Amino acid sequence: MKLFETVCGAQVDDLQSNEVLLETTRRSQEVRTRQSLLSMVLVSIVGAGYMWALWDHTDHVVLTLWVVVIVALTVQRSVISKQIRMDLEDANAQTLVQNEMDLVITGITLPLVVGAGYWLFCSPDDNITTLAVTLICCLYAVGSTVNTVAQRRMQGLMVSLNLGQGVLFFLFSGVTEYYALALQVSALLLLLLGFAIRMDDMFVDIVKSQLEIREQNKKLLQNRIELEVALEDSVDASKAKSQFLAAASHDLSQPLHAMSLFIGNLKQTVGASEKQQDLIRKIETTSEILKQQFDGLLDMTRYDAGGVTVQKQMFDLNALCRIIVQNEGPVAQQRGVALTISGDAEVLEVNSDPVLLGRLVGNLVSNAIKFTSEGSVELQLEQSVEHAILTVTDTGCGISDSDKERIFEDFVQIDNIERNREKGAGLGLSIVRRIASLLDVSVAVESTPSVGSKFILSIPQDDSVIASIHNERSASAAEYLEPQGDEIHHPLHLDLEGLNILVVDDDIHIREAISAFVSSRNGNALLASSIIEARELSDNNEVDFAIVDDMLGSDTTGLELASSLANEIALNRIIVVTGNILPQRMEILRSSGFGIYSKPLSATQLDEILSERLNYRVNKERVYGNSA
Repeated sequence: MKLFETVCGAQVDDLQSNEVLLETTRRSQEVRTRQSLLSMVLVSIVGAGYMWALWDHTDHVVLTLWVVVIVALTVQRSVISKQIRMDLEDANAQTLVQNEMDLVITGITLPLVVGAGYWLFCSPDDNITTLAVTLICCLYAVGSTVNTVAQRRMQGLMVSLNLGQGVLFFLFSGVTEYYALALQVSALLLLLLGFAIRMDDMFVDIVKSQLEIREQNKKLLQNRIELEVALEDSVDASKAKSQFLAAASHDLSQPLHAMSLFIGNLKQTVGASEKQQDLIRKIETTSEILKQQFDGLLDMTRYDAGGVTVQKQMFDLNALCRIIVQNEGPVAQQRGVALTISGDAEVLEVNSDPVLLGRLVGNLVSNAIKFTSEGSVELQLEQSVEHAILTVTDTGCGISDSDKERIFEDFVQIDNIERNREKGAGLGLSIVRRIASLLDVSVAVESTPSVGSKFILSIPQDDSVIASIHNERSASAAEYLEPQGDEIHHPLHLDLEGLNILVVDDDIHIREAISAFVSSRNGNALLASSIIEARELSDNNEVDFAIVDDMLGSDTTGLELASSLANEIALNRIIVVTGNILPQRMEILRSSGFGIYSKPLSATQLDEILSERLNYRVNKERVYGNSA
């Protein structure tokens, strides 16, 4: 056993303690056994050829026995190799050493028998036989170099037992010419040994590399598993976040909704005292700032959750910009900022979503006005080959190079260290970044501190479809781009005399706020906190208009109530108000056909909704009282 372990170059303990040695032995046996299986046929063919070639030069019996023994040993090695290969992948150190012992036995006997051909057949008088035996010994020595890969001790032993007999035969033949052959065979023997050593080192390096790759693959697999687990956790967290935000947005919008309505009612009932009017204006301003910040947070959540539907269509960018200038004009005038628009063409058509693009440009213009204490804000429109170029230029405080990327981050305000809430919450440009990504609009910034800034938008004009989904209220281009001129007011005294307004909401404050709103406009509010109460009221009263909250805290939703009311009331006289932001629910609401409005709603907004849906715009004297 010790002899075999010495020849093999490894003991069981060595293999068990050295992973590289264990794997090298395993892969070496894999190569050698495969080579042995392939060589069996070749040896048989070569043996038959040698018997034919040397039949007339040697003793027939000796030649036959020599060839038969070589073929038999080759077959034996092939059988052993096949057995070894069957369990090689799962072989332990003890099995691998036993395999080496089996391979050593045939590895020693075969070269001995092949090299014995010198003593059996060769003589100085028969150069053909000597040449033939030398040739077969050289071929076997070369083959054994491959057959002993990663086993340099076996290689040295096998080559020495084979070619070494030839060297001895030539040296002791007494023939001077054979001394040169002895030298040449010795040189070949040394070359093969050197080649075997280099091949052995290369083989070990390859095995080491394979082990390293295997280990890296294990780590990659483990990392992949960890990433998949983290992704699942992230998805679960995202779902939980969406559910939390849906609930939170509803809960937060409830008091804001009620507060906006109460402020609207208070504004009508307060006296003419300048002090009282100033106090109301401050309360209203504070409420509006709070509402804007709340809307900004919800918008940011919607875009991040991937819940906004891009509805692309061709529309006039000039018309959109004129509406934005008209809407932002009073604010700019109040701050002493000139707000203008210029362009190369009267009509500049783009293929985009007018609602989202309007929000994007509106945020840029509003932001420019907020941070421009004097001077101007200008919208410039140009036509390029495939894009419309819209530039918003201001003479405000400017932005340093280091801050040009930061301004698009959430809650960042470069020139508002004191966090003046009149300048917003720092979400305007972060929403611009999100919308630009949805619409495939590129935004470039050029700015000089204390001089001003330019925000340059490149808006695609092709017909490609942008595959995005969102939670934004849908609106057609016609609705967005065709204002009603003088018909758009902020009515203060809507007349609802003789009308029954059904109000369904589980929040008592909202019911009280809308009740006060309806009463102040001479209407009759029918208040219900549940679907059961709402159906009782609708059965016992003629309902002219219904304001229904979608989330009523029961198994039946406000949308189901609205659907049942549609059997008695015209569809356009039912609106569903919601604080929900979940994309799936909003899609269901939008597809219902009812008017869908997000909380919070102000008294002014509710005035406009009622006046439009009750078809009172055509009769301004009835709709609007004396606003003086």
